[in-house]
Amino acid sequence: MGDQIKMENIDLQEMEEAEIIDVHKAALMVVKAMQLVHLIFEDDDSSSNDEDEEEKELLAYVAQASSRNNRGDSLEELFPRFSAEQFENYFHMTVEAYETLEREIGPLLRSNDCNTGRPQTIIKKQILPSLWLLAKTETYSAAQELFGMSKSSLSRNFERLVVALNQISSRLIAWPTKERRQIIKKKFEEAGGLPNNIGAIDAVYIPIKAPKKDKEIFMTRENGYAFTAQGICDSDYKFIDVFVGYPGSFNDTIIFKNSPIHEDVLEKKDEFFDDGEYIIGDEAYSILDWCVPRYIDNEYLTTEEKYFNDAHLEQSKFIRKSWAALFGRYERLKYLDMNRNDLIPPTVLACCVLHNICMDHEKNKFEYYASRGDESLLFPDIDEDEVVEQNDAGVKFRCELNKQIILIDK
Repeated sequence: MGDQIKMENIDLQEMEEAEIIDVHKAALMVVKAMQLVHLIFEDDDSSSNDEDEEEKELLAYVAQASSRNNRGDSLEELFPRFSAEQFENYFHMTVEAYETLEREIGPLLRSNDCNTGRPQTIIKKQILPSLWLLAKTETYSAAQELFGMSKSSLSRNFERLVVALNQISSRLIAWPTKERRQIIKKKFEEAGGLPNNIGAIDAVYIPIKAPKKDKEIFMTRENGYAFTAQGICDSDYKFIDVFVGYPGSFNDTIIFKNSPIHEDVLEKKDEFFDDGEYIIGDEAYSILDWCVPRYIDNEYLTTEEKYFNDAHLEQSKFIRKSWAALFGRYERLKYLDMNRNDLIPPTVLACCVLHNICMDHEKNKFEYYASRGDESLLFPDIDEDEVVEQNDAGVKFRCELNKQIILIDK
């Protein structure tokens, strides 16, 4: 793959000017120092803030050194001899995951270059700065200095990446096949005791700055401004369905009823579920024969219903942790300060696609990113005046399921 990143020993172009070589040596020393900082602090959660500050200082130093050399056209010249660990520290993605990403969207990005009539930009110079912007909370100005690119180039490449990831989203965020669902059900049951569950659903806020128009419909219950995102994950913490775009004033009940997955299942349930299969959600979700929420926790719950809720809660942790890992890996989502509101939902969906790619290559880092996430962005508990959709078939299905887990436990 022509544009593929070469780790370990990157072959730099021969350079005539000794000053340029000295710059690379200085940058290399700083990068190695950054690696040492991560090694020192990697097991010390209490030092995470200090680590972030150290990294910012080091990034600034690398940017200052690298800005003296803008002659090269490749990131190998900007980041000499990057190790795999250093690469992941910068971009929150392993080299293997990046290579998969480039294979997936490289042809789309090249095609876009051809359509604009501009000279082709090396693919990794389109992708990596955008990944860095999503992974970090630094400004565009910091990215300009670090990557030696203009703000217009950064913005253009960011939008291209988002568009390309949205183009492949239906393939990489996909409902599991019949065979795959068998594996998912087994893993979920091992985790919580509910049989035949194939997914967990929940919604989150994507905080934004106050919109110029229609502020009230974006205002959340906590008086902030946000878009919403609804996601369903499997037992491997991968998203199998994502719906983004409703403003923050809408609750998860309304969002669910108007989501494509709700409409599609009502029309052709057999394409999504075999007999007895379902997804789980919290108390705000509809009580249907394919969507099973917990019992609303009150003083009238029976012992059996409390037991059901406990088992249900264990499996609900999967979607909570999936969202937390997304926010932990792509920290910009914790406050998505963008001038174009129309680009916000596609950006969130793009991050979900990236999450799935990463989960195929680096499951061992999942807990780390989940610990850096923010579960406070999950939707709050159901309001007392909220009306939850239910039907007789759904109520009956949940009762039968409750009996099943009691029998299984015995």
